[in-house]
Amino acid sequence: MKHVAILQEYVPSYRVPFFRALSDKALSVGVRVEVHAGRPIGDQALRGDDAGEQTKARHMPQRELSACGRRVTLRSLTSLPNDLDLVVLEQARRNLDTYRLLLPRRMWHGQRVALWGHGRDYVKKERALDSAILARLTSRADHFFAYTRQGAEHVIAQGRRRETVTVVRNSVDTQALQADLAAVSAEDVRQFQHHHGLTGKTLLYLGGLDRSKRIEFLLDAFARAHSADPDIRLLVVGDGDQREIVSGRPGVVPLGRLTGRDKSLAMRAANAIANPGRVGLVAVESIIAELPLLTADGAMHAPEFDYLEELGAVLQSPNSPHAYASLLAAGAGTGDPALRPVQDRLRGPRPTFGIESMADNFLEGILLAIRNTGASHE
Repeated sequence: MKHVAILQEYVPSYRVPFFRALSDKALSVGVRVEVHAGRPIGDQALRGDDAGEQTKARHMPQRELSACGRRVTLRSLTSLPNDLDLVVLEQARRNLDTYRLLLPRRMWHGQRVALWGHGRDYVKKERALDSAILARLTSRADHFFAYTRQGAEHVIAQGRRRETVTVVRNSVDTQALQADLAAVSAEDVRQFQHHHGLTGKTLLYLGGLDRSKRIEFLLDAFARAHSADPDIRLLVVGDGDQREIVSGRPGVVPLGRLTGRDKSLAMRAANAIANPGRVGLVAVESIIAELPLLTADGAMHAPEFDYLEELGAVLQSPNSPHAYASLLAAGAGTGDPALRPVQDRLRGPRPTFGIESMADNFLEGILLAIRNTGASHE
């Protein structure tokens, strides 16, 4: 039986269904996949979504350090088994263990090494040195797992052979989300609206409460929209180091971190998702729940934002609280003409993604990486 280890800084709850599906599918073809993970540190810990125990992840000791003003992570690899056929690490400059890819391969005892990531810098402005380091790390890997097609095309354009790249189609558990949404009745929504004082003009923020999501920008813009129309409400679902600034604001309803049916109930009560900052997997949830996503120009989005752009199912305002407030006011209702084309696209044919297809794609890449003896570059 082949043996594969996937290394993670920590396992967030949304990854649990994927790792379970991947493990089951891999065992059926004679591959044992293990997850080795640390525990969330700093801002990550404040999100409250560590789920390593649910995946039976093997604990990997790690420390967070600061180097030249940047966060770096140092993990102990001594706990890794010696019989591994493949090690899959994040495509991340901050993980110092990744730099062993630049050392002689004998340091890895002959195991193949793959990287899993965005392909390029999506969520931060590219600097020449950073891009060069990322490209160098990626070039040394035996295989690359790209979140989306666009990330894959980027590393192929840099010289990787196409057969050493797998498009994962990063996703949440869409089947579970669809089931949870279907379980919410109209009466459930009415009771929820009554309990929270909602008038039907409702927006939803969904995600971590941290600087990357531009929470202060969102609250500033919403205050302007609410001042013009006091019936507008903003449901805030999530947790993080900026949770305190959300509380006690007119029209804002903090709900904390929600999962499953509770989260779906909040989604059913809303008319649009408001996220002026980094948009990642919430793009998938926007599509499945058929909720238009309202964002602002200038945000550094994660790869999954491409799904919305492929559909033409996103609305963006200029990058100012005043302009975004106008977009929020339009999105809070149900009859604004600007929303109709987006709503129609969300109700039409959808991209193919989900945990099952993601696990199939990843397993295909694992099998390719294990048997591919060629170099990663032309």
